[in-house]
Amino acid sequence: MVSVPFEYARVVSYDEAVQARATAWLTLQADGSVLIRCAELSCLATWRAESATFDSARGQGASFPDCTYGTHAAEVEVDPETGEVRVLRYIVSHDVGRAINPMRVEGQIQGGAMQGLGYALTEEIVLEDGLTASSLFSSYFIPTAADMPDVEAEIVESGEGKGPLNVRGTGEPPVGPVASAIASAIADATGCRPTRLPMTAERVLALLDAARPDRP
Repeated sequence: MVSVPFEYARVVSYDEAVQARATAWLTLQADGSVLIRCAELSCLATWRAESATFDSARGQGASFPDCTYGTHAAEVEVDPETGEVRVLRYIVSHDVGRAINPMRVEGQIQGGAMQGLGYALTEEIVLEDGLTASSLFSSYFIPTAADMPDVEAEIVESGEGKGPLNVRGTGEPPVGPVASAIASAIADATGCRPTRLPMTAERVLALLDAARPDRP
């Protein structure tokens, strides 16, 4: 704490501080006086999104007024004896319009890509007689941090987003392309392209065995 003469101090109630919606700080000047500065902490604004062109009566049109563009690349290693797939490297690049907070945008891209890796390689909802058989984490396999590669995120800022300040959504879009990127990488490594998700070791091994019928 900084000690100041009592005559320079002023006590305000909590309600007054909330009503002011500001923060104040004191500067002790050379002449012994105290300079009080305030900064407004609140801001109220309204932004109206552009309407989409989807016609619910005909079931046609664009559901969203804007799209998020991106590209994914994966380097994988496939064990020909077990079918196990290891993702060695994963690179993601998305046009976010404008990255207001680049660190958080990078985290959103990485998180979406990691969700996509689980969807592509391990996670599956199994139904038996109309009931969910994979209702526990012991049967619904979510990858852990040890299973994940370092996801390299490249942010592209075109400034063309239709959101506030020309932003584009980037939380969910990185999830979608992962499965096709991994399938293409497996096909490039083995010559066999998986067509069913998740691409488990058993399914990849079955593809490899089908491609080498001479193997006992």
